Amino acid sequence: NIYTYDIGSVTHDPGRNIADASGKAILKNNQLIIQVNKSCKFSIKFYNGFLMISQESPGQLNDCEFGFNATLEGIYLKVK
Repeated sequence: NIYTYDIGSVTHDPGRNIADASGKAILKNNQLIIQVNKSCKFSIKFYNGFLMISQESPGQLNDCEFGFNATLEGIYLKVK
C-alpha cells in the first residue's frame, strides 16, 4: 500500500509560482498524508473520478516553501 506521488500546481498570470511535492506515502482509509517538509503536510482523499487535497495545518502555507500564493490545495479531476 505504498504509493509514489508527484504533484504540481502553478498559479495564474501575471506572476506564475509553483507548488510541487513528490515522494512516497502509505494509503490508509482511502487517504494519503504527504509531508513536504517538517512543518508542511497535506492530506489527499480519493473519490470516484476526483481527489481533494487539503492542508493538514491551515495557516502554515509559508512553511511549505512554495512560490507566492502557490499551494497544492484543491480538487483535482481525473482526465483521460
